Amino acid sequence: MNIRLFLFPLLLVFGLLFVSCSSTSESPYVEIQTTEGTFVVQLYKETPLHRDHFLSLVKEGFYDELLFHRVERGYLMQAGDPNSRNASHNRILGTDNGGETIPAEIDTTLSRQEQSSERLNRKGALTAARLPDEVNPSRSSHSSLFYIIVGHPYTQTELDSLERAYSDSRLDIIWQKLIMANRGRIDQYARRSDSTRLLQHLQDSLTSVASSLLAKESLLHFSRQQRKAYTTEGGVPQLDGEYTVFGHVVFGMDVIERIDKVHVDIAGRPLPDVKILHAQVLSDKELKERYGLSER
Repeated sequence: MNIRLFLFPLLLVFGLLFVSCSSTSESPYVEIQTTEGTFVVQLYKETPLHRDHFLSLVKEGFYDELLFHRVERGYLMQAGDPNSRNASHNRILGTDNGGETIPAEIDTTLSRQEQSSERLNRKGALTAARLPDEVNPSRSSHSSLFYIIVGHPYTQTELDSLERAYSDSRLDIIWQKLIMANRGRIDQYARRSDSTRLLQHLQDSLTSVASSLLAKESLLHFSRQQRKAYTTEGGVPQLDGEYTVFGHVVFGMDVIERIDKVHVDIAGRPLPDVKILHAQVLSDKELKERYGLSER
């Protein structure tokens, strides 16, 4: 077979895809109609993998008829489980890992005081769900599950407490690992007549090691921008740097607040169901006519 003849159709397809992708807005808007009303999200150009994947799912109608299967009042709401379509009320949802994942696009610059970023877990943030670090150290995102952040406003003192609590939790984890690694020595010293002296010396040594390891970690430290956002708009600041934030609600926050207040069962599933009726990418004309917004 002539290789050049084989490659030509492929090159043509990729060329058409490139033209199609390049003609769309870098920060497109998506309208999401639900049984509680309609809201609009804008996707971030800084997270192109999540943006493009979300757009492809929207365009193929993937999210239509799916449920907001988990609502935690004052925290967040989750949707995007394909098993939630026409799901019975006793079905457990949100546990399917979805098979494929999306590489993380987490903003690692948030704690820098001079850095400005929209990708905060502030109220209205569109955030990708993922499996825990223990089984997902790369923090890659689920292929379809997403959160809308609700949260609440914090005081400066509460943000200080979150920073200290995070540091303490990391130190606890470091200590647990050091104790496990030195279990043999601890047991050996405990049987000695001079156990008190030996164990105290070991503790002092491990304390120094733990402090050194903690100093090398990237600890929670809120920038001025984060503090301003979380003391005014509110949100869930402890999620920053942990999950990929790839958009935010720009219209219909009242709908988000309405969903946040619905009755839920013991698993957090709304009663009655809250459903995504239809999701669609908005053209510039639709954006301007319906919501008085323009692409930028």
